[in-house]
Amino acid sequence: MGNTLVVAEKEFKDLLSDRILLVIVSAFLLYILVDLNNIRNLLDAGFFLKDPSVTQNNPAANLAQTMLNQITFMLSRYGAILGIAVGFLSIAGERHGGALNALAVKPLRRETIIVGKTVGALGFLVCVFTLASAFITSGLLILAANTIAPVIGEFLARVPAAILTALLYTAVFFFLSMLISLLIDNYAFALILSLLAWSVSGLLATYAFAGYIATFLGDEKGLGSLIVSLSPDGMIKNISYNALTNFNLDLWGCLDRMGPETFKLAAIVIVLLVLSFVAFQRRDIA
Repeated sequence: MGNTLVVAEKEFKDLLSDRILLVIVSAFLLYILVDLNNIRNLLDAGFFLKDPSVTQNNPAANLAQTMLNQITFMLSRYGAILGIAVGFLSIAGERHGGALNALAVKPLRRETIIVGKTVGALGFLVCVFTLASAFITSGLLILAANTIAPVIGEFLARVPAAILTALLYTAVFFFLSMLISLLIDNYAFALILSLLAWSVSGLLATYAFAGYIATFLGDEKGLGSLIVSLSPDGMIKNISYNALTNFNLDLWGCLDRMGPETFKLAAIVIVLLVLSFVAFQRRDIA
């Protein structure tokens, strides 16, 4: 356990000081500022009082719905880019630079290395997500404390669920990027494949694209819905729209409705985690 924590600490510090990741995190926080400015403009325009596309019947719930959607999708989609970068740098970047091989020749078991690197990387992602969520929530309270006040308790209670959902989604692409980096020696090609997988997941969550595939396979209706439901992005959409932002449900009803989709995301994460561990044990990482 001691060696695992040492590897995890080293991984966390390396990621924290990596310039590429710092640029990605800075761009992420800048995007949040832009989004908060858009929310302020919508507030000034009375959007949450009259918008016909939202389903709640009061401005507080309308605003809370929008912000929970924003938290979930911003942390998920842009967090996935961060997760891919972290998974790629943890394996392919260190393989290319020789650091991973140097670790492997030390008196450390391979499972100690991969567990430590995973713990350190996930710890880094949790810190970034917590910071981003605090940034969004603080900005919301500064801009619209009076508007959201009637549902603030319910909103804050659902924020951790939104963060956990986004972390599961990000973990899918973190472990996928790690697995691809272990299986493919060309580190540039590994990065391209990881980003391509993320892009395809987003496309599969759209009924138009899924419908094209279903039509090509001869079953437009049932198969199209199945394709969407099996995409990580489709799971995120179902969680957000059908549970997290539904203020007609209480918190326990919300968590109960989140269960099936969350379980599917977690199952994908576990499968990719196991495959990554097996690949790390058996592959030449020199």
